[in-house]
Amino acid sequence: MEHLFDEKEKDNLHKWSEYQALSIIGYGAYSVVWEGIHIPTKTPVAIKKQTDIFNNLINCKRILREVILMRQLDHPSIIKLYDVFPNDSKEKFSSVYIISELADANLREAIKSSLYFTESQIKRIFYNLIVGLKYLKSVGVLHRDIKPDNILLYENCDVKICDFGLARLETELSCPLSYHKMKRKERLKEVKKKESKEEVKSKSVVEEQLLKDLKIKAAKKPTKRKLSGHVVTRWYRAPEIILMQKNYGHAIDMWSAGCVFAELQQMRKEVVSNYCDRQPLFPGGSCYPLSPAANEEDEEENDQLNLIFDLLGSPPSGSEMSFVEGEELIKLLLGMEKKPKVNLATLFPATSKEAIDMLERMLTFSPYNRLTINECLNHPYFKGVHKKEKESFESDHIKLEFDNEEKLNETTLRSLFQGEFDYFTKSRKEGMLFK
Repeated sequence: MEHLFDEKEKDNLHKWSEYQALSIIGYGAYSVVWEGIHIPTKTPVAIKKQTDIFNNLINCKRILREVILMRQLDHPSIIKLYDVFPNDSKEKFSSVYIISELADANLREAIKSSLYFTESQIKRIFYNLIVGLKYLKSVGVLHRDIKPDNILLYENCDVKICDFGLARLETELSCPLSYHKMKRKERLKEVKKKESKEEVKSKSVVEEQLLKDLKIKAAKKPTKRKLSGHVVTRWYRAPEIILMQKNYGHAIDMWSAGCVFAELQQMRKEVVSNYCDRQPLFPGGSCYPLSPAANEEDEEENDQLNLIFDLLGSPPSGSEMSFVEGEELIKLLLGMEKKPKVNLATLFPATSKEAIDMLERMLTFSPYNRLTINECLNHPYFKGVHKKEKESFESDHIKLEFDNEEKLNETTLRSLFQGEFDYFTKSRKEGMLFK
């Protein structure tokens, strides 16, 4: 593997590009990130170098997808991609430089620091995050890896969602969960209209029958390519991901956002007096079967699903279990130790009723019943925080035409990357990169 960084490379970068690397601010397995500057405009930038991209064609495709997605995204709550260029000719390049906005810090760094936030600051930060998710939904993108590390934070409480390496398009879903939730509400409204008590079934029975009907309908629908299950950092994985359900939607991002919201609440001194005591809501040590534990004891005590049930109670019943496919899996869940639900107000003292209510509704086991993005934005918690201009945007669904191909060889990937290089070269010549 080529060297990720050395002083010679740092000195030479500005000789063949318009950028100067100043200092390293992050590392990855095959990447390094510098704080840098765009020399002509003096714009601060983040310079990310992805190395040896053709050693693993799956990762190569992921990097390409991320570049194409970021190039098309355009919203204040989403990181801005400025430029992309190779380290060599189109026939020989092995690394890619990705130039993007530079942030003050990410949310994980803030949580680990001795900083404290006011309730007003937390509201603004979280509001901007949810607005960003609303924009992504409007263009048909699931982020699939919402966590504090991927939320860039600015001093004025603005946030920018970054790292789209695991993002996928909504069109890859075989049955979006939002469809099921809509149909569920329609059916319940019909039932409520019935006047005869003899004809009206209990709500729980109606829900059970409705969800059975929806599963039958979903099974009859032509399926599209299924999304992968190994997504989202373990502590922020939604139950449907942990249970390896084949079909899921934007509700997975809302679960992850709920986990982030819980950590944000701990940034208030009234909630957690010592910043060293802040911790993720579900700090699992394993996530069977996606990330098995090293031994049985860890699997039992620190398993991600067990930690979720420790808080939400288990096992779920009625409609809360309706999204689970697989008879054996359902039996396994129903056979788990019964645990009482924890009152979140006891975990987050001095937290408003509105904040607790929203957190509970975001951390709902069933994606059918989980708070949607629009419901979240309309929640009383955000009263007085709304900025309609941020929530209103006209946007078309993003397209990734190459993503329809199951297998891409190195020659094809090089050609696709070259198309991106050409796009940014043209923008560079026209002086449009930093407009």
